Formats: sequence, C-alpha cells, structure tokens
Amino acid sequence: MIKKLVFVVLVLCWNPGYLLAFTFDNWHSGMTLDEVLTLSEKKDIPIRRDGLVGTKEHFDPKTSRIYADKARIFYYKTRLVNEPAKVMLQFTEESRILYEVKISWQGVNVKKGLPPAVEEMLQKKYGSSTKSRKRFSKDEIWHLDQDNQLIMKNTGVVLQLRYIDLILEKTAIAEKERAQQMKRQQGLVKDQNKF
Repeated sequence: MIKKLVFVVLVLCWNPGYLLAFTFDNWHSGMTLDEVLTLSEKKDIPIRRDGLVGTKEHFDPKTSRIYADKARIFYYKTRLVNEPAKVMLQFTEESRILYEVKISWQGVNVKKGLPPAVEEMLQKKYGSSTKSRKRFSKDEIWHLDQDNQLIMKNTGVVLQLRYIDLILEKTAIAEKERAQQMKRQQGLVKDQNKF
C-alpha cells in the first residue's frame, strides 16, 4: 500500500500538469504525439494525418507514424452519442504536445436533436455554461478549470466540441510564430541575391 502511495506521489510530482489536463476518451492534454500514436496502435484506433483520406478501420503506421515529424494535426472517425463523428487531435508545432481535441458531427443528425442531448450531458458533467450567439453559430463555453475550457459550437449543420488546454495553446502559438520566423529568415538568406 505504501509503495503504491509513493508511486502516485512520484508520478504527480514528476508530471504535475497532468492534474490540470483536460481529458477526452483516451486522450489528455500534455500527451506527446508519440504517446498518442503508441496508444492508437495499442487500441487499434485508425488515426491518420489530417488531409489523408482513408477507409481503413485499423491503425496503420503508413498513415500516421511516418508523418510524426512534420504533421501536427491527426484525426480518426468514430461513433459518439451513437452518431458518426470526426475526432481531431492538434499538437504544438515543435514539441508535438497535444493541446486541443476537436469533435465534429455533420449533417442531418445535427438538426435531429443531437445538440440538446450533448449539451445536457455536458451540463451534467461540467455544470452550467456561458452562452453566446454569434452571427452563424450558437456557442457555449465551459471553464473546466483555470487552464482548460470546452467550447460547443452549433452552426445548424455542424456541431463541434473543442477541448482546449489554454496554457499549451499559448505554447502552440509561440512555437508556430517561431517556426514562421525561422522560415522567413531562411527565405531571406536564400533569396537575398535576387534583390
């Protein structure tokens, strides 16, 4: 018993961010891309790089692992709330850490009572939300804790949930800006003689 307690304390001290992570299904913010791909392979989740179209219903390293160095968005299709859904996992640019999970339902099912059912389920789990109406959508925001939020957007055609780790999102933005600056600098050096 004491060994288990010591182990738990060590894990929490080693990775205290896990306590403040959002969780959806198998995923929690802060997971590395390698951890996500390893778990996908173990659980046979047909994850693939965003932009690739596929019909395989099983994990395939040719549509995921070979893109681990370049891609930062991966997805898979599944059924959630007994409806077809797309789950997208978004990673930071350089460190490849999961900071956002986006779930989308599209089409006629969105008009047939899916949004109220999902909203009720989320309110039972997370409490009341902040609602806002935008020009083309109805949005609800749940502040899961100080560092994480869940946004539900309903356009009438698409219902989307976004779990966002706000701290890691800032990291993602900073890493993306650094990568863009680096590319710009490389382009300036390469093309300086053309001017």
